[in-house]
Amino acid sequence: MIISIQEFKSKIKKKNQFFGDPIMQCLYLIKQDKWESAHDIAQNINTKIGMLLHGYLHKLEGDLWNSKYWYQKSGFENIPQNEEEEWEYILKKCLARN
Repeated sequence: MIISIQEFKSKIKKKNQFFGDPIMQCLYLIKQDKWESAHDIAQNINTKIGMLLHGYLHKLEGDLWNSKYWYQKSGFENIPQNEEEEWEYILKKCLARN
């Protein structure tokens, strides 16, 4: 189990990593430039953090309407606008669950 942001960031530099948590797997896949694989997983995560992640993926894709829809569904507010900061924000929310 990942316990810190630094630990996760060190693991995502390696290829072919598997994380048991689907949100962490998506965050890893995003860093591996595997948007479609991350989206395939994210669209089946029916939690508030999953919806936040789904919105982030659509933001990365440039589909801002769809992104806004998922952000609103997630209920999160004050989401960072910078993509890297948002990625880390989602990671922090994910780690806080454990």
